[in-house]
Amino acid sequence: MEALSPAANEVVVFTDPCVPIKTYASYFPCSVANHVHSEIEWLYLIGGTMTVQVGDEEIFLEAGDIVILNSYTMHSTIGKGPGYCLVLLQFN
Repeated sequence: MEALSPAANEVVVFTDPCVPIKTYASYFPCSVANHVHSEIEWLYLIGGTMTVQVGDEEIFLEAGDIVILNSYTMHSTIGKGPGYCLVLLQFN
């Protein structure tokens, strides 16, 4: 396993420690650099397209696709297209 820079290790902070779920919605395409975290991540692409890089594998998503990433899985994303909409959950 390659060494991670401190910036690549995302620390997810939960609003309520009794409910360890973080939600995020994006209506604007964006890119997220290679990173890892201890939480499981669930990505649901409602509109647009997205490329998810998981290790050496590149996954192309279209509207309606879901990807689930296990804990400590190195990944990055690139969102594109008109009508882009992403819902993301991170949880323990």
